[in-house]
Amino acid sequence: MIVGAGGWTRDKVHHQRAHVRHVVSDHRLRRRGIARAVIRHSLNAAEGQGITEMACWSTLTAEPLYASMGFVSERPMEVPCGLT
Repeated sequence: MIVGAGGWTRDKVHHQRAHVRHVVSDHRLRRRGIARAVIRHSLNAAEGQGITEMACWSTLTAEPLYASMGFVSERPMEVPCGLT
């Protein structure tokens, strides 16, 4: 059974920067460290590829998790969903 997934992508302009991508964990297994383990694995893998800066876009509900892992919130942002 897959309980979590995620990864990272190198920035196309700043080659030593990357972005955390699509971190998700099974909602039935919340608060068990799954998302934290996925993020930690991504950070370690990126560092092994020469990445020195990691960024991510986060939902408001995930901000505390990222903050606990050292990420700093820069500003809120709006993402249009295309619904009218």
